[in-house]
Amino acid sequence: MKQTLVMATHNAGKLAAMQKAFADFPFEIQSITDFTDKIPEETGTTFEENSLIKARTAFHLTGMPSVADDSGLSIDALGGAPGVYAADLATEEDGTRNYPKAFELLKHQLGEEDKTARFVGVIAYVDRDVEKLIRAETVGVVDFSSYIHLDKETFGYDPIFIPEGDTRTYAQMGAEEKATYSHRSKAINLLKVWLLERL
Repeated sequence: MKQTLVMATHNAGKLAAMQKAFADFPFEIQSITDFTDKIPEETGTTFEENSLIKARTAFHLTGMPSVADDSGLSIDALGGAPGVYAADLATEEDGTRNYPKAFELLKHQLGEEDKTARFVGVIAYVDRDVEKLIRAETVGVVDFSSYIHLDKETFGYDPIFIPEGDTRTYAQMGAEEKATYSHRSKAINLLKVWLLERL
Protein backbone atom coordinates (compact mmCIF):
# COMPACT_ATOMS: atom_id res chain seq x y z
CA MET A 1 0.00 0.00 0.00
CA LYS A 2 1.35 3.38 -0.98
CA GLN A 3 1.97 6.11 1.58
CA THR A 4 0.46 9.52 0.88
CA LEU A 5 2.92 12.34 0.37
CA VAL A 6 1.27 15.75 0.25
CA MET A 7 2.75 18.30 -2.13
CA ALA A 8 2.14 21.89 -1.07
CA THR A 9 1.52 23.38 -4.50
CA HIS A 10 -1.36 24.77 -6.51
CA ASN A 11 0.69 24.39 -9.70
CA ALA A 12 -0.68 21.52 -11.77
CA GLY A 13 2.55 21.24 -13.75
CA LYS A 14 4.71 20.83 -10.66
CA LEU A 15 2.28 18.26 -9.24
CA ALA A 16 2.26 16.26 -12.47
CA ALA A 17 6.07 16.24 -12.64
CA MET A 18 6.32 14.97 -9.06
CA GLN A 19 3.67 12.31 -9.65
CA LYS A 20 5.48 11.11 -12.75
CA ALA A 21 8.82 10.99 -10.92
CA PHE A 22 7.29 8.93 -8.10
CA ALA A 23 5.23 6.60 -10.29
CA ASP A 24 7.43 3.61 -9.37
CA PHE A 25 7.78 4.58 -5.70
CA PRO A 26 5.68 3.47 -2.70
CA PHE A 27 4.30 6.99 -2.36
CA GLU A 28 1.13 8.52 -3.74
CA ILE A 29 1.62 12.23 -4.41
CA GLN A 30 -1.47 14.28 -3.61
CA SER A 31 -1.92 18.03 -3.87
CA ILE A 32 -2.62 20.18 -0.84
CA THR A 33 -5.71 21.30 -2.77
CA ASP A 34 -7.22 17.88 -2.08
CA PHE A 35 -7.35 18.87 1.58
CA THR A 36 -7.60 22.66 1.85
CA ASP A 37 -7.81 25.91 -0.11
CA LYS A 38 -5.46 27.71 2.25
CA ILE A 39 -2.31 29.16 0.68
CA PRO A 40 0.49 30.16 3.08
CA GLU A 41 2.13 33.52 2.51
CA GLU A 42 5.72 33.04 1.36
CA THR A 43 7.46 35.51 3.64
CA GLY A 44 10.93 33.96 3.55
CA THR A 45 13.99 35.62 2.08
CA THR A 46 15.56 32.36 0.85
CA PHE A 47 14.35 29.38 -1.15
CA GLU A 48 14.87 27.23 1.94
CA GLU A 49 12.67 29.41 4.13
CA ASN A 50 9.83 29.55 1.61
CA SER A 51 9.83 25.82 0.90
CA LEU A 52 9.76 25.08 4.64
CA ILE A 53 6.87 27.50 5.19
CA LYS A 54 4.79 25.65 2.61
CA ALA A 55 5.76 22.13 3.69
CA ARG A 56 5.20 22.87 7.37
CA THR A 57 1.79 24.35 6.61
CA ALA A 58 0.78 21.29 4.59
CA PHE A 59 1.93 18.95 7.35
CA HIS A 60 0.09 20.86 10.08
CA LEU A 61 -3.11 20.95 8.01
CA THR A 62 -3.06 17.29 6.96
CA GLY A 63 -0.91 15.46 9.53
CA MET A 64 0.72 13.67 6.61
CA PRO A 65 4.32 13.77 5.31
CA SER A 66 4.54 16.85 3.12
CA VAL A 67 6.87 18.34 0.55
CA ALA A 68 7.14 21.75 -1.06
CA ASP A 69 9.56 23.36 -3.43
CA ASP A 70 10.75 26.86 -4.09
CA SER A 71 12.97 27.81 -6.96
CA GLY A 72 14.21 30.68 -9.04
CA LEU A 73 16.97 32.26 -11.07
CA SER A 74 19.97 33.71 -9.25
CA ILE A 75 22.47 35.89 -11.11
CA ASP A 76 25.87 35.89 -9.44
CA ALA A 77 26.88 39.47 -10.28
CA LEU A 78 23.55 40.77 -8.92
CA GLY A 79 24.06 39.16 -5.54
CA GLY A 80 21.70 36.30 -6.36
CA ALA A 81 18.88 38.47 -7.71
CA PRO A 82 16.13 38.06 -8.68
CA GLY A 83 16.14 34.92 -6.49
CA VAL A 84 13.01 34.48 -4.37
CA TYR A 85 11.67 37.74 -5.80
CA ALA A 86 11.71 36.51 -9.40
CA ALA A 87 7.91 36.38 -9.68
CA ASP A 88 7.51 39.76 -7.98
CA LEU A 89 9.90 41.38 -10.44
CA ALA A 90 7.74 40.20 -13.34
CA THR A 91 4.37 41.08 -11.80
CA GLU A 92 2.45 44.11 -13.01
CA GLU A 93 0.18 46.22 -10.78
CA ASP A 94 -2.87 44.34 -12.09
CA GLY A 95 -1.34 41.00 -11.10
CA THR A 96 -0.40 39.83 -14.60
CA ARG A 97 3.13 38.65 -15.34
CA ASN A 98 5.33 40.55 -17.77
CA TYR A 99 8.58 38.65 -18.02
CA PRO A 100 10.10 40.64 -20.91
CA LYS A 101 9.82 43.72 -18.69
CA ALA A 102 11.70 41.84 -15.95
CA PHE A 103 14.33 40.75 -18.46
CA GLU A 104 14.92 44.37 -19.47
CA LEU A 105 15.34 45.43 -15.85
CA LEU A 106 17.87 42.66 -15.22
CA LYS A 107 19.70 43.44 -18.46
CA HIS A 108 20.02 47.09 -17.41
CA GLN A 109 21.20 46.19 -13.90
CA LEU A 110 23.72 43.66 -15.14
CA GLY A 111 25.25 45.74 -17.92
CA GLU A 112 28.58 44.24 -18.92
CA GLU A 113 29.05 42.28 -15.70
CA ASP A 114 29.68 38.55 -15.68
CA LYS A 115 26.60 36.70 -16.94
CA THR A 116 27.05 33.59 -14.77
CA ALA A 117 23.76 32.52 -13.21
CA ARG A 118 22.11 29.49 -11.72
CA PHE A 119 18.65 28.07 -11.40
CA VAL A 120 18.19 26.98 -7.80
CA GLY A 121 15.63 24.47 -6.61
CA VAL A 122 14.97 23.60 -2.97
CA ILE A 123 12.61 20.89 -1.75
CA ALA A 124 11.53 20.75 1.88
CA TYR A 125 10.22 17.54 3.44
CA VAL A 126 8.34 17.74 6.72
CA ASP A 127 7.06 14.85 8.81
CA ARG A 128 6.33 14.32 12.48
CA ASP A 129 9.91 13.51 13.41
CA VAL A 130 12.02 15.14 10.71
CA GLU A 131 12.53 18.17 8.50
CA LYS A 132 14.81 17.84 5.50
CA LEU A 133 16.01 20.42 2.98
CA ILE A 134 17.35 19.37 -0.39
CA ARG A 135 19.00 21.91 -2.68
CA ALA A 136 20.01 21.50 -6.31
CA GLU A 137 21.44 23.95 -8.82
CA THR A 138 21.98 24.18 -12.55
CA VAL A 139 24.76 26.60 -13.46
CA GLY A 140 24.78 28.51 -16.72
CA VAL A 141 24.61 32.04 -18.10
CA VAL A 142 21.89 34.56 -18.82
CA ASP A 143 21.49 35.63 -22.43
CA PHE A 144 19.13 38.48 -23.23
CA SER A 145 19.32 38.17 -27.02
CA SER A 146 16.66 35.57 -27.82
CA TYR A 147 13.47 36.57 -25.99
CA ILE A 148 12.53 39.74 -27.88
CA HIS A 149 9.85 38.07 -30.00
CA LEU A 150 8.09 36.43 -27.07
CA ASP A 151 4.88 37.81 -25.58
CA LYS A 152 4.67 38.99 -21.98
CA GLU A 153 3.03 35.76 -20.80
CA THR A 154 6.08 33.67 -21.70
CA PHE A 155 7.08 30.98 -19.23
CA GLY A 156 9.21 32.37 -16.42
CA TYR A 157 12.91 32.99 -16.89
CA ASP A 158 13.45 30.06 -19.24
CA PRO A 159 13.95 32.35 -22.30
CA ILE A 160 17.12 33.95 -20.86
CA PHE A 161 18.89 30.98 -19.23
CA ILE A 162 21.41 28.79 -21.05
CA PRO A 163 22.59 25.82 -18.97
CA GLU A 164 26.27 24.94 -18.91
CA GLY A 165 27.06 22.44 -21.67
CA ASP A 166 24.47 23.74 -24.14
CA THR A 167 24.02 26.71 -26.43
CA ARG A 168 20.22 26.96 -26.17
CA THR A 169 18.00 28.53 -23.56
CA TYR A 170 15.59 26.42 -21.57
CA ALA A 171 12.77 27.90 -23.67
CA GLN A 172 14.36 26.55 -26.85
CA MET A 173 14.42 22.98 -25.52
CA GLY A 174 11.74 20.36 -25.40
CA ALA A 175 10.44 19.26 -22.00
CA GLU A 176 12.50 16.06 -21.93
CA GLU A 177 15.70 17.88 -22.90
CA LYS A 178 15.16 20.54 -20.27
CA ALA A 179 14.60 17.83 -17.65
CA THR A 180 18.15 16.55 -18.20
CA TYR A 181 19.46 19.89 -16.92
CA SER A 182 16.62 20.97 -14.65
CA HIS A 183 17.36 22.02 -11.09
CA ARG A 184 13.90 20.73 -10.12
CA SER A 185 14.58 17.30 -11.62
CA LYS A 186 17.88 17.13 -9.76
CA ALA A 187 16.21 18.03 -6.47
CA ILE A 188 13.44 15.47 -6.98
CA ASN A 189 15.98 12.74 -7.69
CA LEU A 190 17.91 13.64 -4.53
CA LEU A 191 14.65 13.51 -2.56
CA LYS A 192 13.91 10.05 -3.94
CA VAL A 193 17.34 8.78 -2.91
CA TRP A 194 16.91 10.19 0.59
CA LEU A 195 13.43 8.72 0.98
CA LEU A 196 14.65 5.30 -0.15
CA GLU A 197 17.28 5.38 2.56
CA ARG A 198 14.52 6.00 5.14
CA LEU A 199 12.30 3.11 4.02
